[in-house]
Amino acid sequence: MLDRLKRIPKQDLLGLGIVLVGLIVLNYNLTDRLDVFSDDDDLYWGFAMDYLKGKYRGPDDAVIYCLWQLGIQMLTKDPIVTYYINYVAMVSLPCIALYALLRSLRVNVWVSVWLVLLFMFSGLNFPLLPKLTHFTVLFLGAGLAISNFASGNLIKQLAIAGVTVWLASYIRPEMYVACGLIILWLLYLSYKRKTYRRFVTVFSLVLVSAVLLGTPIRKNDRSFWTFKVYMAINYLEWYPGQINLSPWMHFNEINEQIFGHRLVSIRDAVETRPDLVVRHVQTNIVRLVRDSFRYAMEFVQMMLDLFPIPHKRYIFPLLGLLFLAMIDYRRYASNLWETAKRYKEFGVILFLTLVPSIITTTTMYPRPHYFLYHFYLLYIPLVGVLLSNLAFRRVSVGSLSFLRSRYALAAVNLLFMVVFLVPRLMANAQDEPTPKRDFMYQLQGLNLEGEVNLLGGDPITYSRYVGSGWTLYFYDNERPDNFQSFIQSNDINAVIINKPMHEYFKADPSYQAFLANPDQAGFSFIKEVDQRRIYAHRQKI
Repeated sequence: MLDRLKRIPKQDLLGLGIVLVGLIVLNYNLTDRLDVFSDDDDLYWGFAMDYLKGKYRGPDDAVIYCLWQLGIQMLTKDPIVTYYINYVAMVSLPCIALYALLRSLRVNVWVSVWLVLLFMFSGLNFPLLPKLTHFTVLFLGAGLAISNFASGNLIKQLAIAGVTVWLASYIRPEMYVACGLIILWLLYLSYKRKTYRRFVTVFSLVLVSAVLLGTPIRKNDRSFWTFKVYMAINYLEWYPGQINLSPWMHFNEINEQIFGHRLVSIRDAVETRPDLVVRHVQTNIVRLVRDSFRYAMEFVQMMLDLFPIPHKRYIFPLLGLLFLAMIDYRRYASNLWETAKRYKEFGVILFLTLVPSIITTTTMYPRPHYFLYHFYLLYIPLVGVLLSNLAFRRVSVGSLSFLRSRYALAAVNLLFMVVFLVPRLMANAQDEPTPKRDFMYQLQGLNLEGEVNLLGGDPITYSRYVGSGWTLYFYDNERPDNFQSFIQSNDINAVIINKPMHEYFKADPSYQAFLANPDQAGFSFIKEVDQRRIYAHRQKI
Protein backbone atom coordinates (compact mmCIF):
# COMPACT_ATOMS: atom_id res chain seq x y z
CA MET A 1 0.00 0.00 0.00
CA LEU A 2 2.77 2.42 0.93
CA ASP A 3 4.63 1.54 -2.25
CA ARG A 4 1.55 2.38 -4.32
CA LEU A 5 1.20 5.72 -2.54
CA LYS A 6 4.85 6.48 -3.24
CA ARG A 7 4.27 5.82 -6.94
CA ILE A 8 1.52 8.45 -7.14
CA PRO A 9 2.98 11.45 -9.02
CA LYS A 10 3.65 14.47 -6.82
CA GLN A 11 1.59 16.68 -9.12
CA ASP A 12 -1.46 14.46 -8.48
CA LEU A 13 -0.96 14.80 -4.73
CA LEU A 14 -0.60 18.57 -5.11
CA GLY A 15 -3.83 18.71 -7.08
CA LEU A 16 -5.63 16.58 -4.51
CA GLY A 17 -4.28 18.82 -1.75
CA ILE A 18 -5.75 21.91 -3.44
CA VAL A 19 -9.09 20.13 -3.87
CA LEU A 20 -9.08 19.34 -0.13
CA VAL A 21 -8.34 22.98 0.69
CA GLY A 22 -11.28 23.96 -1.51
CA LEU A 23 -13.50 21.54 0.42
CA ILE A 24 -12.41 23.09 3.71
CA VAL A 25 -13.45 26.49 2.37
CA LEU A 26 -16.73 25.07 1.03
CA ASN A 27 -17.75 23.55 4.37
CA TYR A 28 -16.33 26.23 6.66
CA ASN A 29 -18.83 27.38 9.31
CA LEU A 30 -21.46 25.14 7.72
CA THR A 31 -23.70 24.54 10.73
CA ASP A 32 -24.04 28.27 11.38
CA ARG A 33 -25.03 29.22 7.85
CA LEU A 34 -27.00 26.24 6.51
CA ASP A 35 -30.52 25.62 7.73
CA VAL A 36 -32.25 22.25 7.91
CA PHE A 37 -34.33 21.62 4.81
CA SER A 38 -36.95 18.90 4.39
CA ASP A 39 -36.80 17.09 1.07
CA ASP A 40 -36.63 13.58 -0.41
CA ASP A 41 -33.56 12.76 1.72
CA ASP A 42 -35.85 12.76 4.75
CA LEU A 43 -37.86 9.96 3.17
CA TYR A 44 -34.77 7.81 2.81
CA TRP A 45 -33.78 8.56 6.39
CA GLY A 46 -37.23 7.37 7.43
CA PHE A 47 -36.87 4.20 5.34
CA ALA A 48 -33.53 3.59 7.07
CA MET A 49 -35.16 3.90 10.48
CA ASP A 50 -37.78 1.38 9.33
CA TYR A 51 -34.97 -1.15 8.83
CA LEU A 52 -34.48 -1.12 12.61
CA LYS A 53 -38.16 -2.08 12.96
CA GLY A 54 -37.80 -4.95 10.51
CA LYS A 55 -39.57 -3.09 7.69
CA TYR A 56 -38.07 -3.24 4.19
CA ARG A 57 -39.83 -1.12 1.60
CA GLY A 58 -38.08 -2.55 -1.43
CA PRO A 59 -34.96 -2.32 -3.61
CA ASP A 60 -36.21 0.73 -5.51
CA ASP A 61 -36.03 2.97 -2.43
CA ALA A 62 -32.27 3.61 -2.37
CA VAL A 63 -31.18 0.69 -0.18
CA ILE A 64 -27.49 1.65 -0.09
CA TYR A 65 -28.22 5.32 0.65
CA CYS A 66 -30.59 4.28 3.44
CA LEU A 67 -27.87 2.11 4.96
CA TRP A 68 -25.42 5.00 4.67
CA GLN A 69 -27.76 7.35 6.57
CA LEU A 70 -28.56 4.61 9.09
CA GLY A 71 -24.85 4.18 9.81
CA ILE A 72 -24.38 7.90 10.44
CA GLN A 73 -27.50 8.05 12.62
CA MET A 74 -26.36 5.14 14.76
CA LEU A 75 -23.11 7.02 15.42
CA THR A 76 -24.63 10.45 16.12
CA LYS A 77 -27.97 9.55 17.75
CA ASP A 78 -29.12 13.01 16.58
CA PRO A 79 -30.98 13.40 13.27
CA ILE A 80 -29.98 17.05 12.89
CA VAL A 81 -26.29 16.19 13.32
CA THR A 82 -26.80 13.33 10.85
CA TYR A 83 -28.25 15.84 8.39
CA TYR A 84 -25.13 18.02 8.57
CA ILE A 85 -22.64 15.14 8.41
CA ASN A 86 -24.41 13.71 5.38
CA TYR A 87 -24.46 17.16 3.77
CA VAL A 88 -20.72 17.65 4.22
CA ALA A 89 -19.98 14.17 2.86
CA MET A 90 -22.24 14.58 -0.16
CA VAL A 91 -20.77 17.92 -1.25
CA SER A 92 -17.20 16.72 -0.65
CA LEU A 93 -16.69 13.08 -1.63
CA PRO A 94 -18.08 13.50 -5.19
CA CYS A 95 -15.51 16.28 -5.76
CA ILE A 96 -12.66 13.93 -4.87
CA ALA A 97 -14.13 11.24 -7.14
CA LEU A 98 -14.46 13.79 -9.96
CA TYR A 99 -10.79 14.69 -9.61
CA ALA A 100 -9.92 10.98 -9.84
CA LEU A 101 -12.13 10.60 -12.92
CA LEU A 102 -10.50 13.55 -14.68
CA ARG A 103 -6.99 12.33 -13.93
CA SER A 104 -7.94 8.83 -15.12
CA LEU A 105 -8.72 10.48 -18.47
CA ARG A 106 -5.27 12.13 -18.42
CA VAL A 107 -6.75 15.58 -18.04
CA ASN A 108 -4.03 18.08 -17.11
CA VAL A 109 -3.65 18.48 -13.33
CA TRP A 110 -4.31 22.21 -13.32
CA VAL A 111 -7.28 21.85 -15.64
CA SER A 112 -8.60 19.05 -13.40
CA VAL A 113 -8.26 21.14 -10.24
CA TRP A 114 -9.96 24.15 -11.81
CA LEU A 115 -12.86 22.09 -13.12
CA VAL A 116 -13.33 20.45 -9.72
CA LEU A 117 -13.24 23.83 -7.94
CA LEU A 118 -15.81 25.26 -10.34
CA PHE A 119 -18.08 22.26 -9.83
CA MET A 120 -17.49 22.40 -6.07
CA PHE A 121 -18.86 25.94 -5.74
CA SER A 122 -21.49 25.67 -8.48
CA GLY A 123 -25.24 25.39 -8.06
CA LEU A 124 -24.96 21.72 -9.02
CA ASN A 125 -23.10 20.83 -5.83
CA PHE A 126 -23.61 22.65 -2.54
CA PRO A 127 -27.22 23.92 -2.76
CA LEU A 128 -28.60 21.12 -4.91
CA LEU A 129 -31.04 18.67 -3.29
CA PRO A 130 -31.66 15.81 -2.79
CA LYS A 131 -28.17 14.62 -1.91
CA LEU A 132 -29.21 11.14 -2.99
CA THR A 133 -28.05 12.05 -6.51
CA HIS A 134 -24.64 13.15 -5.23
CA PHE A 135 -24.36 9.76 -3.53
CA THR A 136 -25.10 8.14 -6.90
CA VAL A 137 -22.53 10.14 -8.88
CA LEU A 138 -19.98 9.43 -6.14
CA PHE A 139 -20.31 5.71 -6.94
CA LEU A 140 -20.38 6.31 -10.70
CA GLY A 141 -17.44 8.73 -10.74
CA ALA A 142 -15.24 6.55 -8.55
CA GLY A 143 -16.19 3.35 -10.37
CA LEU A 144 -15.65 4.78 -13.84
CA ALA A 145 -12.29 6.21 -12.75
CA ILE A 146 -11.23 2.76 -11.53
CA SER A 147 -12.46 1.17 -14.77
CA ASN A 148 -10.37 3.66 -16.74
CA PHE A 149 -7.20 2.45 -15.10
CA ALA A 150 -8.06 -1.00 -16.53
CA SER A 151 -8.59 0.38 -20.05
CA GLY A 152 -6.02 -2.01 -21.49
CA ASN A 153 -8.35 -4.94 -20.73
CA LEU A 154 -11.88 -4.28 -22.04
CA ILE A 155 -13.47 -7.26 -20.28
CA LYS A 156 -12.02 -6.15 -16.95
CA GLN A 157 -13.09 -2.57 -17.66
CA LEU A 158 -16.66 -3.69 -18.43
CA ALA A 159 -16.76 -5.87 -15.32
CA ILE A 160 -15.76 -2.91 -13.11
CA ALA A 161 -18.28 -0.64 -14.85
CA GLY A 162 -20.95 -3.32 -14.50
CA VAL A 163 -20.39 -3.62 -10.76
CA THR A 164 -20.42 0.19 -10.50
CA VAL A 165 -23.80 0.69 -12.14
CA TRP A 166 -25.17 -2.38 -10.32
CA LEU A 167 -24.37 -0.72 -7.00
CA ALA A 168 -25.72 2.62 -8.29
CA SER A 169 -29.01 0.93 -9.23
CA TYR A 170 -29.63 0.24 -5.55
CA ILE A 171 -29.44 4.00 -5.05
CA ARG A 172 -31.24 5.19 -8.19
CA PRO A 173 -33.33 2.32 -9.65
CA GLU A 174 -33.21 3.63 -13.23
CA MET A 175 -29.49 2.77 -13.29
CA TYR A 176 -30.56 -0.87 -13.53
CA VAL A 177 -31.17 -0.19 -17.24
CA ALA A 178 -27.50 0.79 -17.67
CA CYS A 179 -26.48 -2.27 -15.67
CA GLY A 180 -28.37 -4.53 -18.06
CA LEU A 181 -26.89 -2.88 -21.15
CA ILE A 182 -23.30 -3.17 -19.87
CA ILE A 183 -23.81 -6.81 -18.84
CA LEU A 184 -25.12 -7.63 -22.33
CA TRP A 185 -21.99 -6.08 -23.84
CA LEU A 186 -19.84 -8.03 -21.38
CA LEU A 187 -21.64 -11.26 -22.33
CA TYR A 188 -21.12 -10.62 -26.05
CA LEU A 189 -17.41 -9.88 -25.55
CA SER A 190 -16.97 -12.89 -23.26
CA TYR A 191 -18.59 -15.10 -25.89
CA LYS A 192 -16.31 -13.80 -28.62
CA ARG A 193 -13.18 -14.26 -26.51
CA LYS A 194 -14.31 -17.53 -24.89
CA THR A 195 -13.63 -16.31 -21.37
CA TYR A 196 -16.58 -16.10 -18.97
CA ARG A 197 -15.06 -15.71 -15.51
CA ARG A 198 -15.71 -11.99 -15.09
CA PHE A 199 -19.14 -12.17 -16.72
CA VAL A 200 -20.15 -14.96 -14.35
CA THR A 201 -18.86 -12.93 -11.37
CA VAL A 202 -20.83 -9.81 -12.29
CA PHE A 203 -23.96 -11.72 -13.28
CA SER A 204 -23.82 -13.71 -10.05
CA LEU A 205 -23.73 -10.50 -8.02
CA VAL A 206 -26.74 -9.17 -9.90
CA LEU A 207 -28.62 -12.46 -9.55
CA VAL A 208 -27.92 -12.92 -5.84
CA SER A 209 -28.90 -9.33 -5.03
CA ALA A 210 -32.11 -9.76 -7.06
CA VAL A 211 -33.00 -12.84 -5.01
CA LEU A 212 -32.09 -11.36 -1.63
CA LEU A 213 -33.12 -7.73 -2.09
CA GLY A 214 -35.28 -7.72 -5.22
CA THR A 215 -34.65 -5.94 -8.52
CA PRO A 216 -34.51 -2.11 -8.43
CA ILE A 217 -36.90 -1.94 -11.38
CA ARG A 218 -39.98 -3.91 -10.48
CA LYS A 219 -43.69 -4.05 -11.17
CA ASN A 220 -45.01 -1.07 -9.24
CA ASP A 221 -46.27 2.42 -10.01
CA ARG A 222 -43.06 4.38 -9.37
CA SER A 223 -42.53 5.51 -12.99
CA PHE A 224 -46.25 6.08 -13.46
CA TRP A 225 -46.40 8.16 -10.27
CA THR A 226 -43.42 10.23 -11.45
CA PHE A 227 -44.97 10.76 -14.88
CA LYS A 228 -48.22 12.05 -13.36
CA VAL A 229 -46.41 14.52 -11.09
CA TYR A 230 -44.39 16.08 -13.91
CA MET A 231 -47.22 16.03 -16.40
CA ALA A 232 -49.18 18.06 -13.84
CA ILE A 233 -46.25 20.47 -13.38
CA ASN A 234 -45.91 21.05 -17.13
CA TYR A 235 -49.66 21.47 -17.62
CA LEU A 236 -49.89 24.12 -14.91
CA GLU A 237 -46.98 25.90 -16.58
CA TRP A 238 -48.76 25.84 -19.95
CA TYR A 239 -52.07 27.04 -18.51
CA PRO A 240 -51.33 29.10 -15.39
CA GLY A 241 -54.29 29.83 -13.17
CA GLN A 242 -56.54 27.20 -14.78
CA ILE A 243 -56.20 24.68 -11.93
CA ASN A 244 -55.53 26.00 -8.43
CA LEU A 245 -53.89 22.90 -6.97
CA SER A 246 -50.35 21.92 -6.02
CA PRO A 247 -48.92 19.42 -8.55
CA TRP A 248 -46.87 17.81 -5.78
CA MET A 249 -49.83 17.20 -3.52
CA HIS A 250 -52.73 16.82 -5.96
CA PHE A 251 -51.26 15.39 -9.15
CA ASN A 252 -53.96 12.69 -9.41
CA GLU A 253 -56.75 15.28 -9.37
CA ILE A 254 -54.91 17.46 -11.91
CA ASN A 255 -54.33 14.54 -14.29
CA GLU A 256 -57.97 13.50 -13.94
CA GLN A 257 -59.00 16.97 -15.08
CA ILE A 258 -56.45 16.96 -17.91
CA PHE A 259 -57.28 13.53 -19.35
CA GLY A 260 -60.96 13.35 -18.42
CA HIS A 261 -60.66 10.24 -16.25
CA ARG A 262 -58.37 8.70 -13.63
CA LEU A 263 -55.27 7.40 -15.43
CA VAL A 264 -54.29 3.77 -14.92
CA SER A 265 -50.95 3.78 -16.77
CA ILE A 266 -48.60 5.85 -18.92
CA ARG A 267 -49.96 3.95 -21.91
CA ASP A 268 -53.44 5.14 -20.94
CA ALA A 269 -52.20 8.75 -21.09
CA VAL A 270 -50.59 8.21 -24.51
CA GLU A 271 -53.75 6.64 -25.93
CA THR A 272 -56.09 9.24 -24.41
CA ARG A 273 -54.20 12.46 -25.25
CA PRO A 274 -51.14 11.74 -27.41
CA ASP A 275 -50.90 15.45 -28.23
CA LEU A 276 -50.40 16.30 -24.54
CA VAL A 277 -47.79 13.58 -24.06
CA VAL A 278 -45.85 14.75 -27.14
CA ARG A 279 -45.98 18.34 -25.88
CA HIS A 280 -44.83 17.12 -22.46
CA VAL A 281 -41.73 15.49 -24.01
CA GLN A 282 -41.04 18.53 -26.22
CA THR A 283 -41.27 20.84 -23.20
CA ASN A 284 -38.84 18.63 -21.30
CA ILE A 285 -36.30 18.66 -24.15
CA VAL A 286 -36.48 22.45 -24.46
CA ARG A 287 -36.06 22.83 -20.69
CA LEU A 288 -33.16 20.37 -20.72
CA VAL A 289 -31.28 22.40 -23.35
CA ARG A 290 -32.15 25.76 -21.80
CA ASP A 291 -31.18 24.85 -18.25
CA SER A 292 -28.02 23.04 -19.37
CA PHE A 293 -26.92 26.30 -20.99
CA ARG A 294 -27.81 28.20 -17.79
CA TYR A 295 -25.66 25.89 -15.64
CA ALA A 296 -22.81 26.11 -18.16
CA MET A 297 -22.93 29.92 -18.04
CA GLU A 298 -22.64 29.75 -14.26
CA PHE A 299 -19.25 28.02 -14.67
CA VAL A 300 -18.17 30.65 -17.22
CA GLN A 301 -19.27 33.49 -14.95
CA MET A 302 -17.25 32.13 -12.02
CA MET A 303 -14.13 32.23 -14.18
CA LEU A 304 -14.88 35.73 -15.44
CA ASP A 305 -15.32 36.93 -11.86
CA LEU A 306 -11.63 36.18 -11.27
CA PHE A 307 -10.82 39.26 -13.32
CA PRO A 308 -12.42 42.38 -11.78
CA ILE A 309 -11.60 44.65 -14.70
CA PRO A 310 -13.89 47.12 -16.49
CA HIS A 311 -15.39 46.42 -19.91
CA LYS A 312 -14.99 42.64 -19.61
CA ARG A 313 -17.80 42.08 -22.09
CA TYR A 314 -15.64 43.68 -24.80
CA ILE A 315 -12.17 42.60 -23.70
CA PHE A 316 -12.79 38.89 -23.23
CA PRO A 317 -14.33 38.25 -26.66
CA LEU A 318 -11.22 39.84 -28.20
CA LEU A 319 -8.96 37.74 -26.00
CA GLY A 320 -11.03 34.73 -27.01
CA LEU A 321 -10.44 35.44 -30.69
CA LEU A 322 -6.72 35.82 -30.00
CA PHE A 323 -6.75 32.50 -28.12
CA LEU A 324 -8.48 30.76 -31.03
CA ALA A 325 -5.99 32.26 -33.50
CA MET A 326 -3.07 30.81 -31.53
CA ILE A 327 -4.34 27.22 -31.68
CA ASP A 328 -2.55 24.83 -33.99
CA TYR A 329 -5.67 23.10 -35.25
CA ARG A 330 -3.86 20.33 -37.12
CA ARG A 331 -1.95 19.20 -34.03
CA TYR A 332 -5.05 19.76 -31.88
CA ALA A 333 -7.14 17.52 -34.13
CA SER A 334 -4.40 14.89 -34.07
CA ASN A 335 -4.29 14.98 -30.27
CA LEU A 336 -8.06 14.67 -30.02
CA TRP A 337 -8.09 11.78 -32.47
CA GLU A 338 -5.52 9.89 -30.42
CA THR A 339 -7.48 10.53 -27.25
CA ALA A 340 -10.72 9.40 -28.91
CA LYS A 341 -9.09 6.14 -30.00
CA ARG A 342 -7.65 5.58 -26.53
CA TYR A 343 -10.99 6.08 -24.76
CA LYS A 344 -13.49 4.91 -27.38
CA GLU A 345 -14.64 1.98 -25.23
CA PHE A 346 -14.93 4.25 -22.21
CA GLY A 347 -17.06 6.62 -24.31
CA VAL A 348 -19.52 3.82 -25.04
CA ILE A 349 -19.58 2.76 -21.38
CA LEU A 350 -20.26 6.37 -20.41
CA PHE A 351 -23.09 6.64 -22.94
CA LEU A 352 -24.70 3.45 -21.63
CA THR A 353 -24.38 4.81 -18.08
CA LEU A 354 -26.18 7.99 -19.11
CA VAL A 355 -29.02 6.27 -21.01
CA PRO A 356 -31.32 6.13 -17.93
CA SER A 357 -30.79 9.83 -17.25
CA ILE A 358 -31.47 10.73 -20.88
CA ILE A 359 -34.72 8.75 -20.81
CA THR A 360 -35.78 10.27 -17.48
CA THR A 361 -35.05 13.90 -18.39
CA THR A 362 -36.98 13.69 -21.66
CA THR A 363 -39.97 11.48 -20.82
CA MET A 364 -40.46 12.49 -17.18
CA TYR A 365 -38.93 15.88 -16.32
CA PRO A 366 -35.43 17.42 -16.19
CA ARG A 367 -35.32 18.18 -12.47
CA PRO A 368 -32.22 20.12 -11.40
CA HIS A 369 -30.54 17.15 -9.76
CA TYR A 370 -30.71 15.18 -13.04
CA PHE A 371 -28.41 17.76 -14.64
CA LEU A 372 -25.80 16.61 -12.17
CA TYR A 373 -25.39 13.32 -14.08
CA HIS A 374 -24.76 15.09 -17.38
CA PHE A 375 -22.34 17.71 -16.10
CA TYR A 376 -20.48 15.44 -13.70
CA LEU A 377 -20.03 12.47 -16.02
CA LEU A 378 -20.05 14.05 -19.48
CA TYR A 379 -19.69 17.81 -19.86
CA ILE A 380 -17.00 18.48 -17.26
CA PRO A 381 -14.77 15.54 -18.35
CA LEU A 382 -15.33 16.51 -22.00
CA VAL A 383 -14.22 20.09 -21.34
CA GLY A 384 -11.20 18.72 -19.48
CA VAL A 385 -10.22 16.49 -22.41
CA LEU A 386 -10.70 19.33 -24.93
CA LEU A 387 -8.56 21.73 -22.91
CA SER A 388 -5.84 19.21 -22.10
CA ASN A 389 -5.31 18.34 -25.77
CA LEU A 390 -4.86 21.92 -26.92
CA ALA A 391 -1.83 22.58 -29.12
CA PHE A 392 -0.64 26.11 -29.92
CA ARG A 393 1.34 27.62 -32.72
CA ARG A 394 4.98 28.28 -31.98
CA VAL A 395 5.41 31.95 -31.23
CA SER A 396 8.35 33.85 -29.82
CA VAL A 397 7.55 35.21 -26.40
CA GLY A 398 10.90 36.95 -25.93
CA SER A 399 11.26 38.27 -22.42
CA LEU A 400 8.14 36.32 -21.40
CA SER A 401 9.88 33.00 -21.90
CA PHE A 402 9.72 32.41 -18.14
CA LEU A 403 6.05 31.48 -18.66
CA ARG A 404 7.24 28.22 -20.20
CA SER A 405 8.54 27.16 -16.81
CA ARG A 406 6.29 24.68 -15.00
CA TYR A 407 7.01 26.52 -11.76
CA ALA A 408 5.75 29.78 -13.23
CA LEU A 409 2.61 28.01 -14.44
CA ALA A 410 2.07 26.55 -10.98
CA ALA A 411 2.59 29.95 -9.36
CA VAL A 412 0.06 31.63 -11.67
CA ASN A 413 -2.54 28.92 -11.05
CA LEU A 414 -2.02 29.02 -7.30
CA LEU A 415 -2.35 32.80 -7.29
CA PHE A 416 -5.66 32.71 -9.12
CA MET A 417 -6.89 29.88 -6.90
CA VAL A 418 -6.21 32.04 -3.86
CA VAL A 419 -8.16 34.86 -5.54
CA PHE A 420 -10.97 32.34 -6.21
CA LEU A 421 -11.11 30.84 -2.71
CA VAL A 422 -10.47 33.75 -0.32
CA PRO A 423 -13.72 35.68 -1.06
CA ARG A 424 -15.68 32.46 -0.67
CA LEU A 425 -14.00 31.75 2.65
CA MET A 426 -14.89 35.23 3.87
CA ALA A 427 -18.49 34.81 2.73
CA ASN A 428 -18.79 31.42 4.42
CA ALA A 429 -17.46 32.86 7.69
CA GLN A 430 -20.63 34.94 7.99
CA ASP A 431 -23.42 33.35 10.04
CA GLU A 432 -26.84 32.99 8.42
CA PRO A 433 -30.24 32.53 10.07
CA THR A 434 -31.25 28.90 10.70
CA PRO A 435 -34.94 29.32 11.68
CA LYS A 436 -36.09 25.78 10.86
CA ARG A 437 -33.30 24.13 12.82
CA ASP A 438 -33.92 26.44 15.76
CA PHE A 439 -37.65 25.70 15.54
CA MET A 440 -36.96 21.95 15.58
CA TYR A 441 -34.82 22.25 18.70
CA GLN A 442 -37.52 24.35 20.37
CA LEU A 443 -40.14 21.72 19.58
CA GLN A 444 -37.86 19.05 21.03
CA GLY A 445 -37.67 21.16 24.17
CA LEU A 446 -41.46 21.09 24.62
CA ASN A 447 -41.17 17.39 25.57
CA LEU A 448 -44.57 16.47 24.13
CA GLU A 449 -45.01 12.82 25.05
CA GLY A 450 -46.83 10.01 23.27
CA GLU A 451 -48.08 9.86 19.69
CA VAL A 452 -48.38 13.36 18.23
CA ASN A 453 -50.87 13.82 15.37
CA LEU A 454 -50.06 17.28 14.07
CA LEU A 455 -52.06 19.51 11.77
CA GLY A 456 -49.48 21.98 10.53
CA GLY A 457 -48.61 24.59 7.97
CA ASP A 458 -44.95 23.69 7.40
CA PRO A 459 -44.01 20.67 5.22
CA ILE A 460 -41.32 19.65 7.70
CA THR A 461 -40.43 16.04 8.48
CA TYR A 462 -41.29 16.25 12.17
CA SER A 463 -40.93 12.47 12.52
CA ARG A 464 -37.23 12.88 11.73
CA TYR A 465 -36.22 16.11 13.40
CA VAL A 466 -38.51 16.19 16.46
CA GLY A 467 -39.60 12.66 17.34
CA SER A 468 -40.49 9.34 15.72
CA GLY A 469 -43.98 9.52 17.23
CA TRP A 470 -44.89 12.65 15.25
CA THR A 471 -47.27 12.35 12.28
CA LEU A 472 -47.85 15.43 10.13
CA TYR A 473 -51.15 16.24 8.46
CA PHE A 474 -50.07 19.00 6.10
CA TYR A 475 -52.98 21.37 5.57
CA ASP A 476 -52.31 21.94 1.85
CA ASN A 477 -52.30 18.20 1.24
CA GLU A 478 -55.41 17.49 3.30
CA ARG A 479 -57.32 20.71 2.41
CA PRO A 480 -60.13 20.16 4.95
CA ASP A 481 -63.38 22.14 4.61
CA ASN A 482 -64.00 22.33 8.32
CA PHE A 483 -61.12 22.85 10.74
CA GLN A 484 -62.62 21.34 13.89
CA SER A 485 -64.29 18.43 12.09
CA PHE A 486 -60.92 17.45 10.65
CA ILE A 487 -59.30 17.66 14.10
CA GLN A 488 -61.93 15.36 15.58
CA SER A 489 -62.04 12.80 12.75
CA ASN A 490 -58.24 12.42 12.61
CA ASP A 491 -57.59 12.53 16.36
CA ILE A 492 -55.39 15.64 15.98
CA ASN A 493 -53.72 16.50 19.27
CA ALA A 494 -51.33 19.25 18.18
CA VAL A 495 -51.72 22.24 15.88
CA ILE A 496 -48.99 24.54 14.54
CA ILE A 497 -50.37 27.50 12.59
CA ASN A 498 -48.24 29.63 10.29
CA LYS A 499 -49.33 32.44 8.00
CA PRO A 500 -50.23 30.35 4.88
CA MET A 501 -52.28 27.96 6.99
CA HIS A 502 -54.03 30.88 8.68
CA GLU A 503 -54.89 32.38 5.27
CA TYR A 504 -56.36 29.06 4.15
CA PHE A 505 -58.62 28.60 7.19
CA LYS A 506 -59.48 32.19 8.08
CA ALA A 507 -62.93 32.10 6.41
CA ASP A 508 -63.87 28.94 8.35
CA PRO A 509 -66.06 29.78 11.40
CA SER A 510 -64.88 26.64 13.25
CA TYR A 511 -61.28 27.82 12.84
CA GLN A 512 -62.11 31.28 14.18
CA ALA A 513 -63.90 29.66 17.11
CA PHE A 514 -60.80 27.57 17.83
CA LEU A 515 -58.57 30.66 17.85
CA ALA A 516 -60.98 32.53 20.11
CA ASN A 517 -61.34 29.68 22.61
CA PRO A 518 -59.10 26.62 22.09
CA ASP A 519 -60.20 25.31 25.50
CA GLN A 520 -63.58 24.31 24.10
CA ALA A 521 -61.79 21.83 21.82
CA GLY A 522 -59.59 20.60 24.65
CA PHE A 523 -56.46 22.48 23.46
CA SER A 524 -54.13 24.89 25.19
CA PHE A 525 -52.00 27.58 23.59
CA ILE A 526 -48.37 26.60 24.28
CA LYS A 527 -46.29 29.39 22.77
CA GLU A 528 -45.55 31.37 19.62
CA VAL A 529 -42.25 30.68 17.85
CA ASP A 530 -41.14 32.51 14.68
CA GLN A 531 -44.72 33.57 13.83
CA ARG A 532 -46.01 30.04 14.41
CA ARG A 533 -48.69 29.47 17.05
CA ILE A 534 -48.41 26.10 18.80
CA TYR A 535 -51.39 24.40 20.42
CA ALA A 536 -51.50 21.02 22.18
CA HIS A 537 -54.36 18.92 23.51
CA ARG A 538 -54.37 19.03 27.29
CA GLN A 539 -55.22 15.36 27.84
CA LYS A 540 -53.91 13.48 24.81
CA ILE A 541 -50.27 14.66 24.97
